[in-house]
Amino acid sequence: MIKKPKVETVAEFIARGGQIKQVPKAEQVKQPDIVKKPTAGGPVTILSLEEADLFYGEARKNSKPKKVKPTAKIDLDALPEALRSKFIDKLKEEMSGERCEETQDSEEEG
Repeated sequence: MIKKPKVETVAEFIARGGQIKQVPKAEQVKQPDIVKKPTAGGPVTILSLEEADLFYGEARKNSKPKKVKPTAKIDLDALPEALRSKFIDKLKEEMSGERCEETQDSEEEG
């Protein structure tokens, strides 16, 4: 069984012979803050949402890295002058031929 604590008023306490003492005021003693040294040294690393998802996110089902499509780049400066001029002339002819075909198609439609 739980006993209920006795509750009495100040008047009842004084009536039964109790005395109230006034204690002198004391200065408050400040305790220094306890600072725990970090276990992991070094500066804090801030991650973007994408990086956090990459490193700590859940793995997606059937996730495969995207393949990088190779792009063909021709270095025209590496070609000899004769081939370079021939190659550029051929490209110019093809480009002008495509432009001529495009203009003919648009004239036939209009």
